[in-house]
Amino acid sequence: MSNEKARPKGDSVDNSFAGNDPREIDLDNPVERAYWMKALDTSEVELRTAVRAVGPFAQKVKDFLKKPS
Repeated sequence: MSNEKARPKGDSVDNSFAGNDPREIDLDNPVERAYWMKALDTSEVELRTAVRAVGPFAQKVKDFLKKPS
């Protein structure tokens, strides 16, 4: 039996990063910030803007970044 937490269904963001909570984006952590910039194919400015707009939850940030500007 595995001790890993089950990922919620419909969670399409790659949450393989071993941060504090892989569903949340910690902009204060440079390693995490770089990971999410690469995973979401976005710049630091866009990532910070998205987190400011919708909060640190990876799926919400991903959805925000997909919206046409």
